[in-house]
Amino acid sequence: MSVIQVETRPKTSSAEVQRLRKTGVLPMALIERGEGTRLIKAPVTHVRDVLGSKDGLKIFPLSLDADSREMNVVVKQIDRHAVSRKVTSIVLQEVADDDTIKIPVPLRFEGKPVSCTTGVSSLMTPVYEIMVTAKVKDLPPLLTIQLGEMDENDRILLGDIAIPEGVTPLSSPETVIATTVILRGMEEEEEEVEGEEGEEGEEGEGGEGGEESSDSE
Repeated sequence: MSVIQVETRPKTSSAEVQRLRKTGVLPMALIERGEGTRLIKAPVTHVRDVLGSKDGLKIFPLSLDADSREMNVVVKQIDRHAVSRKVTSIVLQEVADDDTIKIPVPLRFEGKPVSCTTGVSSLMTPVYEIMVTAKVKDLPPLLTIQLGEMDENDRILLGDIAIPEGVTPLSSPETVIATTVILRGMEEEEEEVEGEEGEEGEEGEGGEGGEESSDSE
């Protein structure tokens, strides 16, 4: 597994932190077990390569100041520029297998509702991660959501998802994870079809009544 190589950095002004970024260095923070928070830094390209080498929850070994100790860390927070969306800072947290932490777990969506493939419905996935608490050893890398069996105007709630034992979601079970919405034009077509079916039924009943009347005569 890739190791994040970082160095301790001194506390500096925001202007100096900006200069770090301009030289390709990413300012970060490390929450150490029992030691508080340490300011660290690493080349942006190195951090990007390491974090991009793994899908889902980011837990990696970290080497601090080369000749110092190694530890396992989890990516606790990623800050991005409001416009460019470039990563501006990352918070890492040192963890051990038996530590209980609060962290967002990514969602992976698989499959596609049939009504969406035929253009009848539109799929919406408003949630891409779920905040949970769990021991580090119990954390899943991600939660997989199967969409293939969804119907029209259907939805999947957080309470519908299989959550691994030992993992506690912090959001409501009623949180909407995915939903299918019938497209507006399709709704009108369905209403028209239903209306035509109703008219045909009424005409058929009237015809039968007329035949009965002539027979009685």
